[in-house]
Amino acid sequence: MVEARGINIGLRGAFLLLCFGLLLGSCRHKPLCDPVQEEVRVVIDWSKAPEANPGRMTGFFYPVSGGEEIRYDFPDVTGGTVRLAPGHYRFVTFNLGTDILQFRGEQKYETIESFTSRTTALSGALRKMRAPSAFETIPFGLSPEPFYAARIYDVQVRRHRTGEAAQEIVVFPEPKYVQIDVRILGVKNLGQLQGMSAGLSGIKSSYFIGLDKYGPGSINIPIALEKSGEDGLHGSALAYGYHRKKPTN
Repeated sequence: MVEARGINIGLRGAFLLLCFGLLLGSCRHKPLCDPVQEEVRVVIDWSKAPEANPGRMTGFFYPVSGGEEIRYDFPDVTGGTVRLAPGHYRFVTFNLGTDILQFRGEQKYETIESFTSRTTALSGALRKMRAPSAFETIPFGLSPEPFYAARIYDVQVRRHRTGEAAQEIVVFPEPKYVQIDVRILGVKNLGQLQGMSAGLSGIKSSYFIGLDKYGPGSINIPIALEKSGEDGLHGSALAYGYHRKKPTN
């Protein structure tokens, strides 16, 4: 009985050693088993948006060969150093705002999207007053904050030779928003005005960062209005973009 148990233990140990050997052998042929990561310096060049004050920047790397997205929140708006396994990547970078600017679909380069939350038709003092609105059934979205984005369709991360400087990639964020000004003239009896809000339709609802295009459909945005002169009203808001009417012949 003792000899039989000894043979059984030996076979079990041999089996474990064999499995371990096969596992080590398989790693030589799979890039996921390669622990080597290279330093890559991401330079965010603001020459295309010198007026920008973005606050914080984030970036997403998408392995072309497959796998999960890799996110880096940069310590500075001018970029930083990241570590990536050698290979090809898609890359996007954009600024993070307050709770107004949001993003979703970050799992893929083609679906990462900037958007804002839905809101009411009222803005400014009227929202605080919770005044009634005639547009409660119409979808309204918050006006976005200044939004900047850039992308690189193919980044090749190479293996570094000993003593070689870190690889560098440069991106040039651009403004992906417009400012809309509304002026209404010839309005009478503004003396007792406490607040006024306008609703602007035909506004782009979102922006796909990797694809550099607007999302489908449109929303309305509220714009707070203030008195301008004796008989005028003025207000402004930001938007990803708006639907432009095609010229008629």
